[in-house]
Amino acid sequence: LGANYPITAGTTTLTIDVTSDVQGFLNGTLTNNGWTLRAQTGSNTVVFHSSEAVNVSDRPTLTVTYNTSTSTLRPAAGAYSSDVAGSFEDTFVQPGAPSAANGGLDYIRVGRSASDRYDTLLRFNLGADFPAISRSTIVSAQLILPVKVGGVDRTLHAGRVCGPAGLSINGAVTNATYAGIPYAALQSVQASPPLNYTGAMSELTFDVTAIVQSWANGEANLGFHIYQQSPIPAVIDWIDMYSFNEPLNTNRPRLVFEYVSDGGAANPTSSPACQQATPTPTSTSVPTSTNTPTSTPTGTQTATNTPTNTPTGTPTNTATATPTGTATVITSAQLVVETPPAGQMVPRSRLTFTGAAGSIAPDSVAFVIQRASDDKYWDGAAGGWAAAEVANAATLADGKWQYEVTGEDRRLFVNTGVTVEMRAVKGSQAYRAGVIPALPIR
Repeated sequence: LGANYPITAGTTTLTIDVTSDVQGFLNGTLTNNGWTLRAQTGSNTVVFHSSEAVNVSDRPTLTVTYNTSTSTLRPAAGAYSSDVAGSFEDTFVQPGAPSAANGGLDYIRVGRSASDRYDTLLRFNLGADFPAISRSTIVSAQLILPVKVGGVDRTLHAGRVCGPAGLSINGAVTNATYAGIPYAALQSVQASPPLNYTGAMSELTFDVTAIVQSWANGEANLGFHIYQQSPIPAVIDWIDMYSFNEPLNTNRPRLVFEYVSDGGAANPTSSPACQQATPTPTSTSVPTSTNTPTSTPTGTQTATNTPTNTPTGTPTNTATATPTGTATVITSAQLVVETPPAGQMVPRSRLTFTGAAGSIAPDSVAFVIQRASDDKYWDGAAGGWAAAEVANAATLADGKWQYEVTGEDRRLFVNTGVTVEMRAVKGSQAYRAGVIPALPIR
């Protein structure tokens, strides 16, 4: 940073001027890899509070003062992270146990048991932590849930809880219960794009931009509803995520979003209507000898989210035309998007998508990249986002299929969330991947 910052015996807070760095992060001229503190002189040790400090006011803070005197399309922008917020609740619910008080546990759960399903409910008190939300446009928002105990592959969603009337969390900061709320009455809406969970994921990252925007528009913030996409397979299995009761701050649920605010009047309310939560499964055909929550994830592909029909949109950027002579597209677990790793934040400077095709040995491979915020597709040939589906042709190198976004095109991916589907053609047969990873990009 070009300067030294002396610390004396009476120093209680170290303040460092990082203006040039933050401006570089905003301009895109610098990659935000954080900062390193290093002692230049002295023989003693200085101990700072970390982000895990129990007292929120003791944690490291970044304070940014920005100029809004010039009228622009984005006169005031910023970012919110629940790492510096202090009001939140969570629990998980079961249809068969509406009065169960699960909010005091150090985990939250989604999946099913022999005769029940588990859904997670959690809420961040944005009205108290971020009052300006009512005058903001949400650029992007992510709900991040670190995994405590994994399970089999499945498709998950984050919905907006919107009923029934009077639904509330009990107010204890880390001890939500939703006690007495019948599961059948729980209403949620506005589901996030699907998250295709695999047992290898260390955290779940949901694109919740639309949900947070609905709260900015004035909808009541009753929290998120995390659930497994129906129909739920007849397998006793669930995923445990860390709850707000987890002692280590970096393992707790996080809500991170970027916003633009003009400081004017509050946004109008306009959001989808409530609907009943996902149906309660039956238990007539559930096997009883499957894995428990402490077992090693099996990695079994359930593929409940994978469509079996032929895609309606014809790729405009593939090296090989869609084959004729077959009415179906085979969903194959051999097609795997290997990098970037699913669910982890990807720098826009590293937008190289790599996949393996196993024993299929295809003649051609393409990647379909869809933006979560508006469902548009990346068209590499045109260098922009398109309403119609586009398949971007990949090249084969060292046994891997690769497609790369380069140059100025990478700027069009900043602060987005995408899903990446791998497709292949062998002779007259078309294939598509059974798992479509979701990737947050900064």
